[in-house]
Amino acid sequence: MQDRTQRFSLFCSFFSFVPSCLRGSLFLSVVFAIGCSRLSPGSIRAIDPQPQVCLVRGFLDWYSTGMDRLKDELQSIGIHADAYRDEQWKDIADALLANRPGSIVLIGFSYGADDVISISRRLDEHHLPVQLLITIDPVTPDPVPLNVVRCVNFYEPNGFWDIFPWLRGVPLHRDGDNPSGLENIDIRRRLDLVEPNTSHATIAGNEEVHRAIIELVLATRGVKTNIVQRKPIISSVSPPLCGGFGLLLQNDR
Repeated sequence: MQDRTQRFSLFCSFFSFVPSCLRGSLFLSVVFAIGCSRLSPGSIRAIDPQPQVCLVRGFLDWYSTGMDRLKDELQSIGIHADAYRDEQWKDIADALLANRPGSIVLIGFSYGADDVISISRRLDEHHLPVQLLITIDPVTPDPVPLNVVRCVNFYEPNGFWDIFPWLRGVPLHRDGDNPSGLENIDIRRRLDLVEPNTSHATIAGNEEVHRAIIELVLATRGVKTNIVQRKPIISSVSPPLCGGFGLLLQNDR
């Protein structure tokens, strides 16, 4: 997994791929995102032995307000959940190891999705299981370790632009290429999940994805729901023609 310095270098290198006439607008949009999208850090001290749901936002909290809305939705139905910045992932892992909750659910978006896999790998080193790992548009993920009982990955490919390790979503793999307990869901093939103008900038706020995640969390707690298993279907939605540059210019949902 990349550290924060490597991630920032990747974002800076992206400017070389943008036409010079558009770089000013892109620069202003990035400055606006940095200045206006920082959300409060989660409370590490709130992690205790009771069942935990930890949500990790994307790099610099970009496009991550949907993660805080998901946290609020979980809290509204009595689930103990908190949302954290991506740089808190090591502290989250340490707190989980110190308290060893009876049930651990980790949810991450973008580089935060990479982070929850890193948390899981750290817990695996100490033989602590993760009951449910949910990722939304992971960017440069490590393989999912075998201590994860179930992993569900919601991602949306963007064609050619997926060769660049930023602003993308990719499928996951298990350690040893073991597919057991791992489900990759390409939401572009799921008309029940995809929304208009779906992109990396909007997927964390996708209400249909939120609904599916809440059902997964409740099922992990043994709560019966009206979940109907849907088969993947081919969608007519295509990747955005503007690719990664267009993603930066969209508003965070």
